[in-house]
Parts: sequence; structure tokens; C-alpha cells
Amino acid sequence: MQEESRAEGRAEGLEQGMAKGLAKGIEQGMQKGMAKGVAKGKHETQENVVINMLKDGELALDKIAKYSGLTLKRVKELAKALA
Repeated sequence: MQEESRAEGRAEGLEQGMAKGLAKGIEQGMQKGMAKGVAKGKHETQENVVINMLKDGELALDKIAKYSGLTLKRVKELAKALA
């Protein structure tokens, strides 16, 4: 009888532990996904600003890189894609 109760208790504890672990994993996954989405959106915005600066033609590529936060290499790649 006691052994049966222990087994039931262990099974219940295991089930609760798995449920908590799953919930925590889902929460962490959502947080990571949201962070990646925000970072991607920020990067896309930076590139769109650079594209607009390149189209305007007022600034040198090194200045665009400095002001946008993108590398000079990436600014050159975007400039080449627009040509």
C-alpha cells in the first residue's frame, strides 16, 4: 500500500515537473524569438536608412557607415546593389 502511494506520488511529481519544465522552455523560447525579431527589425531599419542615404547621394560611404552603425563593407554592398 505504501509502495503504491509512493509510486503514485513519484508519477505525480514527475508529471508536475515536466509540465513546469515545458512551460519554462516555451517562455524562454518565446523570449528568444521576440529578441531575434526585434534585432532583425532594427537591422532592416538600419539598412533602409542607408539605402535612402545612398539614393540621396549627399554623403560619402564612410560617413553613411559611421552614422548608420553598419560596417563600411555592408554599406558598399548596399550601394552596389542599388547601382
